[in-house]
Amino acid sequence: QTAAAAAKLGLACVALLEDKVDIASAAYQHGGNVMLDSLLGASVRRYPRGTVMAERLAAVCEELRGQGQRPYAVPMGGSSAIGNLGYMDCARELARQARDMAIPMTHIVLATGSGGTHAGLQAGVLALGLPVQVVGINIMGEVAAQAAMVWQQLQATLALAGVDLPFAASDLKLMDGYVGAGYGLPTAAGMEAIRIVARLEALLLDPVYTGKAMSGLIDLARRGHWSANDHVVFLHTGGQAGLFAYADQLA
Repeated sequence: QTAAAAAKLGLACVALLEDKVDIASAAYQHGGNVMLDSLLGASVRRYPRGTVMAERLAAVCEELRGQGQRPYAVPMGGSSAIGNLGYMDCARELARQARDMAIPMTHIVLATGSGGTHAGLQAGVLALGLPVQVVGINIMGEVAAQAAMVWQQLQATLALAGVDLPFAASDLKLMDGYVGAGYGLPTAAGMEAIRIVARLEALLLDPVYTGKAMSGLIDLARRGHWSANDHVVFLHTGGQAGLFAYADQLA
């Protein structure tokens, strides 16, 4: 998305990618978002797993400044207070759609990774006073660290938006148990969810984010987590391009 926006605006883009997953297939190494980054004209730099990417981002920005450029740093997932405002708008859009369709929305389920989508949506729900619980399905790592990251993002977003409402870190809703072996590594449940949704709804999910999030929603439904009075909305955050990077696992 960043590479696409830069291309549309005539800006140079440098994409920093961490090789988080040991998948050697050509589809994974050169397809999906990697292929799109190159197609959109971005300069792609790859780093080994474990690289502190925030430090690399700062170093590359300094390198570009030394060349007389004026870089703008976009953090992982675009997760920053200003970036998260977009998902405050998403909450407003969802509320309008639910109203227009006469759906008494009670829950919004989404994948929670770098934290910005979850934080921005929660900020929007709070600002609008919606009687809706935002449920993040953890797809990143250790759940306590994930909750802390979302909380930090939420505080920064609310401060930037000028919203001061009572909401504690303990009020955040994160569901764990769907990450599997790690970020970016497909799970059997996630792959099952991808197939179910494709074959029943003709919607394409991906193995990293939305597939795992949908597997969480399906599992919660199977275990009776939702009541007959609940109206659950699944927030599809995209990722279709990433689906093709995992073609071998889906075959």
